[in-house]
Amino acid sequence: MVAGSDRGRPWQLMMTGSGAADISPGTREALATILDLLTELPDFTVHTHHGIVHVSRDFSRNYVRHIDKTIAGIFKKDPAIDAIEFPGHMATREDPHILSSGKSLREIVSKLKSGEISRDLMRDMLSTLFTHKRGD
Repeated sequence: MVAGSDRGRPWQLMMTGSGAADISPGTREALATILDLLTELPDFTVHTHHGIVHVSRDFSRNYVRHIDKTIAGIFKKDPAIDAIEFPGHMATREDPHILSSGKSLREIVSKLKSGEISRDLMRDMLSTLFTHKRGD
Protein backbone atom coordinates (compact mmCIF):
# COMPACT_ATOMS: atom_id res chain seq x y z
CA MET A 1 0.00 0.00 0.00
CA VAL A 2 1.43 3.35 -1.03
CA ALA A 3 0.10 6.51 0.58
CA GLY A 4 0.67 9.83 -1.16
CA SER A 5 1.24 13.24 0.35
CA ASP A 6 0.99 16.82 -0.77
CA ARG A 7 4.14 17.83 1.14
CA GLY A 8 6.38 17.64 -1.94
CA ARG A 9 8.34 14.59 -0.82
CA PRO A 10 10.39 12.83 -3.53
CA TRP A 11 8.91 9.59 -2.13
CA GLN A 12 5.63 8.10 -1.01
CA LEU A 13 4.92 6.13 2.13
CA MET A 14 5.10 2.38 1.46
CA MET A 15 3.33 0.04 3.86
CA THR A 16 3.34 -3.70 3.33
CA GLY A 17 2.00 -6.45 5.52
CA SER A 18 -1.22 -7.97 6.78
CA GLY A 19 -2.02 -5.07 9.10
CA ALA A 20 -1.68 -2.24 6.56
CA ALA A 21 -5.44 -1.79 6.18
CA ASP A 22 -5.69 -1.09 9.92
CA ILE A 23 -3.65 2.11 9.69
CA SER A 24 -5.72 5.30 9.39
CA PRO A 25 -4.87 8.16 7.01
CA GLY A 26 -3.85 10.36 9.93
CA THR A 27 -1.49 7.73 11.25
CA ARG A 28 -0.06 7.20 7.74
CA GLU A 29 0.83 10.89 7.63
CA ALA A 30 2.38 10.64 11.11
CA LEU A 31 4.46 7.64 9.98
CA ALA A 32 5.62 9.63 6.94
CA THR A 33 6.57 12.48 9.27
CA ILE A 34 8.77 10.07 11.25
CA LEU A 35 10.60 9.22 8.02
CA ASP A 36 10.84 12.95 7.18
CA LEU A 37 12.45 13.73 10.53
CA LEU A 38 14.68 10.66 10.78
CA THR A 39 16.26 10.79 7.34
CA GLU A 40 18.82 8.12 8.25
CA LEU A 41 16.07 5.63 9.16
CA PRO A 42 15.41 3.40 6.13
CA ASP A 43 12.33 1.65 7.50
CA PHE A 44 10.55 0.40 10.60
CA THR A 45 7.79 -2.02 11.61
CA VAL A 46 4.38 -1.30 13.12
CA HIS A 47 2.49 -4.05 14.96
CA THR A 48 -1.32 -4.07 14.60
CA HIS A 49 -4.11 -6.40 15.74
CA HIS A 50 -4.02 -8.04 12.30
CA GLY A 51 -0.27 -8.38 11.88
CA ILE A 52 2.87 -6.45 11.19
CA VAL A 53 3.33 -3.60 8.72
CA HIS A 54 6.70 -2.73 7.20
CA VAL A 55 6.92 1.04 6.68
CA SER A 56 9.43 2.61 4.30
CA ARG A 57 9.88 5.20 1.59
CA ASP A 58 8.88 4.36 -1.96
CA PHE A 59 10.83 6.47 -4.41
CA SER A 60 9.60 6.70 -7.99
CA ARG A 61 11.51 4.66 -10.53
CA ASN A 62 12.64 7.87 -12.23
CA TYR A 63 14.09 9.21 -8.99
CA VAL A 64 16.00 6.02 -8.21
CA ARG A 65 17.01 5.62 -11.86
CA HIS A 66 18.49 9.15 -11.80
CA ILE A 67 20.50 8.31 -8.66
CA ASP A 68 21.70 5.04 -10.23
CA LYS A 69 22.77 6.89 -13.40
CA THR A 70 24.65 9.41 -11.27
CA ILE A 71 26.44 6.62 -9.43
CA ALA A 72 27.31 4.88 -12.72
CA GLY A 73 28.60 8.21 -14.04
CA ILE A 74 30.90 8.58 -11.06
CA PHE A 75 32.42 5.17 -11.75
CA LYS A 76 32.74 5.94 -15.46
CA LYS A 77 34.37 9.36 -14.99
CA ASP A 78 36.63 8.53 -12.06
CA PRO A 79 38.61 5.27 -12.31
CA ALA A 80 40.06 5.89 -8.83
CA ILE A 81 36.64 5.19 -7.26
CA ASP A 82 36.22 1.49 -6.45
CA ALA A 83 32.99 1.60 -4.46
CA ILE A 84 30.52 3.91 -2.74
CA GLU A 85 29.23 2.63 0.58
CA PHE A 86 25.64 3.43 1.53
CA PRO A 87 23.85 2.16 4.64
CA GLY A 88 23.15 -1.49 3.97
CA HIS A 89 24.69 -1.61 0.50
CA MET A 90 27.91 -0.96 -1.37
CA ALA A 91 27.58 0.29 -4.94
CA THR A 92 30.35 -0.99 -7.21
CA ARG A 93 31.23 -0.75 -10.88
CA GLU A 94 29.48 -4.10 -11.38
CA ASP A 95 26.44 -3.06 -9.29
CA PRO A 96 26.09 0.75 -9.54
CA HIS A 97 22.82 1.03 -7.62
CA ILE A 98 21.76 3.02 -4.56
CA LEU A 99 19.61 0.11 -3.33
CA SER A 100 20.92 -3.32 -2.47
CA SER A 101 18.01 -4.69 -4.50
CA GLY A 102 18.68 -2.35 -7.45
CA LYS A 103 20.17 -4.95 -9.76
CA SER A 104 17.38 -7.44 -9.00
CA LEU A 105 14.71 -4.76 -9.46
CA ARG A 106 16.10 -3.81 -12.85
CA GLU A 107 16.09 -7.47 -13.94
CA ILE A 108 12.46 -7.94 -12.82
CA VAL A 109 11.30 -4.79 -14.64
CA SER A 110 13.20 -5.86 -17.76
CA LYS A 111 11.43 -9.25 -17.71
CA LEU A 112 8.06 -7.53 -17.37
CA LYS A 113 8.79 -5.19 -20.30
CA SER A 114 9.95 -8.06 -22.50
CA GLY A 115 6.79 -10.05 -21.74
CA GLU A 116 8.63 -12.86 -19.95
CA ILE A 117 6.52 -12.37 -16.82
CA SER A 118 3.05 -11.04 -16.00
CA ARG A 119 2.28 -8.13 -13.65
CA ASP A 120 1.02 -10.63 -11.06
CA LEU A 121 4.26 -12.59 -11.20
CA MET A 122 6.22 -9.33 -10.99
CA ARG A 123 4.32 -8.41 -7.79
CA ASP A 124 5.08 -11.84 -6.33
CA MET A 125 8.76 -11.53 -7.25
CA LEU A 126 8.99 -8.05 -5.70
CA SER A 127 7.25 -9.22 -2.55
CA THR A 128 9.67 -12.13 -2.26
CA LEU A 129 12.66 -9.87 -2.93
CA PHE A 130 11.77 -7.42 -0.17
CA THR A 131 10.57 -10.03 2.29
CA HIS A 132 13.84 -11.96 1.96
CA LYS A 133 15.83 -8.74 2.23
CA ARG A 134 14.24 -8.09 5.64
CA GLY A 135 14.87 -11.64 6.80
CA ASP A 136 11.16 -12.41 7.42
